[in-house]
Amino acid sequence: MSMKIKLFIVLFFAAGLDCTERCVKCEDTNLRSFCRYGGSRVDTDDDCPSGKSTCYYMKYTLANSGQLIFKRGCDSSNFCDKQKERRDIEIQRCLQCDGDFCNRGSLA
Repeated sequence: MSMKIKLFIVLFFAAGLDCTERCVKCEDTNLRSFCRYGGSRVDTDDDCPSGKSTCYYMKYTLANSGQLIFKRGCDSSNFCDKQKERRDIEIQRCLQCDGDFCNRGSLA
């Protein structure tokens, strides 16, 4: 195998090592907000840190006040399971996905 082909193979696989996920990041209580409805517009985004490579989107209510909250970001692959164990919130919906900005879906 020629040196050029070997170099191409090494560079091709090395380029794939930078696999930082990019997720929509927001938190809002407004029923008309982008954070609730999602879509193609990205208000803020987040480069996920190491170990938190899954995008999520969720809506929940605070147990003590009943306030409805919409939230998007990135976290670990068991984020939704961890949220379901919390006693201070009631999960209405929690979804996880992999891929840049995959958490743009509606929470309506």
